[in-house]
Amino acid sequence: MPVARAGMVGMAMGDEGASDRSHRIDVEIAGRAAQTLRRGAEKFFRAHGGKIESESGSGKGSPWNFRKSLQNTGRRIIPRAFNPKIWFLMTRAILSSGDLIADRRAHYAEMMFEAGDHASAADVMRQALEIVPGWAPGLFRLGEMEEKAGHLDAAADAWRNVLKADAEDRFGASLKLASLGVTAQPDAPPSAYVETLFDAYAPTFETALVEKLDYRVPELLAEAIVRAGGSRHYRHAIDLGCGTGLMGERLRASVSFLQGIDLSEAMLRKAEEKRIYDRLEKGDVNELEKPEIPADLVVAADVFVYVGNLDRAFANIAEALEPGGLFAFSVETHETDGPSEEELLLQPSLRFTHSAAYVIGLLTRHGFTPLEMNKATIRHDRGEPLTGIVVVARRTG
Repeated sequence: MPVARAGMVGMAMGDEGASDRSHRIDVEIAGRAAQTLRRGAEKFFRAHGGKIESESGSGKGSPWNFRKSLQNTGRRIIPRAFNPKIWFLMTRAILSSGDLIADRRAHYAEMMFEAGDHASAADVMRQALEIVPGWAPGLFRLGEMEEKAGHLDAAADAWRNVLKADAEDRFGASLKLASLGVTAQPDAPPSAYVETLFDAYAPTFETALVEKLDYRVPELLAEAIVRAGGSRHYRHAIDLGCGTGLMGERLRASVSFLQGIDLSEAMLRKAEEKRIYDRLEKGDVNELEKPEIPADLVVAADVFVYVGNLDRAFANIAEALEPGGLFAFSVETHETDGPSEEELLLQPSLRFTHSAAYVIGLLTRHGFTPLEMNKATIRHDRGEPLTGIVVVARRTG
């Protein structure tokens, strides 16, 4: 009986089962992932003057054993290769495929991606998708890995396959295709994408925005409303895209009846816990119905980045407001160095930015008089200040 040479076990054995083959492949993939992570760790420590230490302090230990080295550098820095955020993202966004082996390979792919080996990550994710070819979250993540590896055609193919698997486009594949220039810029993101995004974001929304990104929109809008309306007390205020209630907290004291509307049920549940709203309901700003009694204040804090073309939204808001009522809102803007000919742009973040001229034109068209328009840093994004426009306008007769 022939004997397989070292390194060829599995290829020479004709009776190897599918389970054994999958296990062997996963062991090989795990080894590649570990090597990628070790390279990432070593690169980090070379850059920051530390070294990877073993339990005995020999300096030749596992890349996972990095706590002492970080302490030795005197700096509180976590290497990108070991960022625990990726595991949260996996549970939140890369939903289970229903196949244990495919899920395991997807996890290995994420490890490689986080360590900076984007091409290998895409290769391993493709192996996961061979097992579950219609897995929409995996296909979407494959597109992101291919894009980061510079394989734009492959990324576009992956996102087209997402749309075949998920007609509602809960992951925003159509936006990704538009951001690559493969398709035209849409007027608005898919509603299912926005709802899914914020349902997933709800548990950590306030911590992520306020504590980590220095989110300032509710504060800036509240101050602008006071400047425009003085000590005015509002009969009925509508907080569009109310989220967890960050804006509502600042409106409550000056409003008799406070209504919150949001597309995400998970966000609405968080807002309900605060007990600051008189009414909470699920709704889309582009489908806003005229209330039986018009409102005298409508606020949209950081909402229009997920709307795109604002014409329909402004028309609905004008219908909801009584004459003399105030409309306070924010937009992100791409006009950081002066006016732009582009009215609205879909950014790589999959959020829309708007120009000042575009906003003024829509306000005029729908019967609003701007009272205040100020550029300001509304939060930080990847460590950089993000510029927005804070607006208060009055509904004319």
